Amino acid sequence: MKPKNISRHFFPTPALAFASLAFIQVTAHAATVSKADNGNDLNLTTSWTSSVVPGTADIAQWDSTVTSANSSLLGADLSVSGVKVIAPGGTVTLSAGNTLTVGTSGIDLSSATQDLTIGSALSLKGGQAWSAVAGRKLDVTGTFVKSGGSVNFTNFAGTLGTLANDASGILGSWATSGSGTSVAYATSTAGLVSGISATTPTALTAAGANTPTVNYRTSSANTMT
Repeated sequence: MKPKNISRHFFPTPALAFASLAFIQVTAHAATVSKADNGNDLNLTTSWTSSVVPGTADIAQWDSTVTSANSSLLGADLSVSGVKVIAPGGTVTLSAGNTLTVGTSGIDLSSATQDLTIGSALSLKGGQAWSAVAGRKLDVTGTFVKSGGSVNFTNFAGTLGTLANDASGILGSWATSGSGTSVAYATSTAGLVSGISATTPTALTAAGANTPTVNYRTSSANTMT
């Protein structure tokens, strides 16, 4: 007597299904994608060591893999969570052409040994922080679209070179320094982010207090003339 064919079907348990879902979610987390040692356009897979172009959840990083000064075109509009420079062999330049959108990871030169120039158009997306160690310089020479995002400069000890700015040195409402109740507009003096435009945030209590070089904070409705 021949044995009967028995079909076996696998039905995942709830615990296994949950574990599978968790695995999928983990693999979707942001990655740090390192620049390859070439000047290829940044929209090409050959421009990155992992052969993957960084996306909106990723950080584009220039590290010691890059052995000399590196200048690259975007090649197409590029959106990343952040840009980080560590220890490439020379200055990093994102050349003019197309738009770079930077998200909540911001621009990180906190451990950089080289300067960064963004010559492409730059757009902000969401609240973010820019940081730089003393002695490093960030230049934004292309069109700078600040709407849609904000930047905290509390940990920016480097130099801001070219950057859309008004003559008074107030960077604008998009740029802050400090946190919590001490947050105020960031200012720039001789390229250095120097904190806030007044020694302490000035309470807006008087009509006519509209000096253009002073920033004010208010917690309720006020009238200015």
